[in-house]
Amino acid sequence: MPSPLLPVCLTRTSSLPTKARRARRAMLGLAMFGCGLLAAGCASAPGGSGTDLRALTESEIQEIQASHALEVIQLLRPRWLQSRGDRSFGAIGQNILVYENDARLGTVEEVLHLVPAENIVRMEWVDGSRAGLLPGAGSGHVEAAILIYTMRRP
Repeated sequence: MPSPLLPVCLTRTSSLPTKARRARRAMLGLAMFGCGLLAAGCASAPGGSGTDLRALTESEIQEIQASHALEVIQLLRPRWLQSRGDRSFGAIGQNILVYENDARLGTVEEVLHLVPAENIVRMEWVDGSRAGLLPGAGSGHVEAAILIYTMRRP
């Protein structure tokens, strides 16, 4: 028999009637589902709802008034510059290729500081599996690529 001093939710479930056990299981299930949704929402968009962590739009880029592409990424998506994997511990930008309007420019360290932010329309980060398929990637180890789309000058 449940203790009269403890609420029903704190008593042993075996002493509860069948309906109460079912209701408790249903409530726990809903609570776990809600926590899962909340955690997924927070993890997917730390910058706000609808933020795509693999892309930067022209409005996001122009809003921060950075001078070049490297500064844009350092301020808005610093994880794009981090090498992933145990072989590259501590390396920043190693084996991350940079493309501008579908042409390979080089690596992060070589070229990102040369692309003026005012010309950038969009930037995207692609993982190693897609980056290795880009033209000019070669047969070496590619961890990721940063694709920069700029305004075409007449």
